[in-house]
Amino acid sequence: MQIIKISIIIPSYNQAMFLDETLDSVFLQTEKSWECLIIDDGSTDETAAVAHKWVIKDDRFKYFKKDNGGLSSARNYGLKLAQGTYIQLLDSDDLLMPTKFEKQLVNLNNTDICICDYRPFDNETNQDVVHRYLTPFVSPNNLVNSVILNWESKLSIPCHTALFRNDILLDNALNFDESLDNHEDWVFWVKYFYYSQKVSFNREILAEYRIHPYSMTQDYFKMKNGFLQAIRLLEEFFKNNKQPEYARVLLKKRREILRRGREPLLIKYPKRLYRKIISKYKNVKGN
Repeated sequence: MQIIKISIIIPSYNQAMFLDETLDSVFLQTEKSWECLIIDDGSTDETAAVAHKWVIKDDRFKYFKKDNGGLSSARNYGLKLAQGTYIQLLDSDDLLMPTKFEKQLVNLNNTDICICDYRPFDNETNQDVVHRYLTPFVSPNNLVNSVILNWESKLSIPCHTALFRNDILLDNALNFDESLDNHEDWVFWVKYFYYSQKVSFNREILAEYRIHPYSMTQDYFKMKNGFLQAIRLLEEFFKNNKQPEYARVLLKKRREILRRGREPLLIKYPKRLYRKIISKYKNVKGN
């Protein structure tokens, strides 16, 4: 039986308009040892037709349809089917550069995960969207702390920037938490780096992140509540693994998130006006 180096998992829900280009970016990979699992999460558009075109063209593409269960459910469905030594997660609207697998496999020598740089771009203009960029490069000296403390302030790891070992997932029953509406990727990376020994980097832009009106977005309060829920899950995870030192790190992150909602009010006014408001408040309080 031939060993498959890489399993690419592509969840798709009503994104047929982008899926063809995404699958083409997989087909053009210079590394040829891969399987591509297209997980149709209950789409009602032309997702099946686009996928079947590629299944007919190349038997390395495999199509599966399931009832709609959300992004984490679709990714977990794919992870159960994956036969590759390494895993590549790829959203159905994002793109890979042709040499991504070839170059990252070299970087993965004696490491558990390789992370590359990426380019966020506007779907309409194909221009860089600089304000949507956060570095994907974690501190190699303290992986878990770096991912916890810097997430969404300095750091973000789009899933398609990473190529990582499948056996770490299998050995530790690691997957995406389907109870979370958001920040499931953060929880996944914190746990993965907890089990990992070493990370490597490729500083080249080997992936592209598409920004468009159909991108998954959430309102501020829902994202904030999801972040806090994710922290509670990680606190329980580290408690069960008898790692209490991470509780202090998560507490620091919790305080940062809770402060975020108050910051806009404080910076809303010019400094001179803000000082007047504080002065009047103190006078009223004094009386």
